[in-house]
Amino acid sequence: MRPRRHVAILGATATGKTALAIDVAETLRCSVKASLKSSVSPRDLEILSFDSVQFYRELAIGSARPSDEQLRRVKHHFVAQQSVLEEMTAGRFASEAQELMAKASASVEFIIVGGSGFYWQALERGVPNVPASTPASRAQIEAHVAAMGLEAAYAELLLRDAETAKRIHPHDQYRIVRALEILATLPEQETWSALRARHERAEPQITLRAKVGLELSREDLERQVAQRTSQMLAQGLLTEVRDLLAQGVSEAGPLASVGYREAVLALREGWSESQLHEAICQSTLRLAKKQRTWFQRDPEIQWFDAKRDMPRAREVLLKAFA
Repeated sequence: MRPRRHVAILGATATGKTALAIDVAETLRCSVKASLKSSVSPRDLEILSFDSVQFYRELAIGSARPSDEQLRRVKHHFVAQQSVLEEMTAGRFASEAQELMAKASASVEFIIVGGSGFYWQALERGVPNVPASTPASRAQIEAHVAAMGLEAAYAELLLRDAETAKRIHPHDQYRIVRALEILATLPEQETWSALRARHERAEPQITLRAKVGLELSREDLERQVAQRTSQMLAQGLLTEVRDLLAQGVSEAGPLASVGYREAVLALREGWSESQLHEAICQSTLRLAKKQRTWFQRDPEIQWFDAKRDMPRAREVLLKAFA
């Protein structure tokens, strides 16, 4: 039996990862169908997403979810699969993704696509051995944060584990609470970042034929982000967020992610559309910088400019499945 061949497309937001994955999947599907005699084994490529916002059904516009037409063209996993009222963690995602890949039929191979570093790390190398969150421990830390305020809680995180704090937005209450919860379980001299760094050197749990990274110049990324933000606002991002808040969705969960967090603030503080557009663009560019820094630590990733080198990136991926 031919061994399965999986690839990954990684990198910052707004660099065209999904479009490339769909293109590669459809190209290979057509090449197999066109081979009439065929020494080519049957195969079906599917996309396994690790975008931490696209998991949620209700977050359609601000997550830049693949369009319905794109989802019909190639089967996607972990896109719009659960309610925003359920919690998705990196550990749960990795466990479910590993199970999916193990149980898939022999003809199925995966293009793994995304930019959420914590989720990629969990899938590739597993989850560091830290105690799971419990309702009691979470409630205790949430009460602590509520009593001192989010700004002071972030300052506490900076003091205890600056490296972890730098990876979290100062307004991301969910991740600040989780980081403090983890630190509370560790010996005083231990940090979450040090534990994570040791874990990153562990052996991979999945085998990949290629890791392709997409990036854009600052100027090209700014244009792409501005265009995508304008599209989100035109599609009704504010209405989407207003409806979610009316349904009682917490601001501290997925609504704390880039785009949604700014829309919540815009509704609360009466921002103009231009103010909201600028705020989302700036936050998205900061996120892209963090994502790029995260993935550039991996020497196995082959990097390509998403505007100028996409044909070469495509060729590398197609050869990986040859």
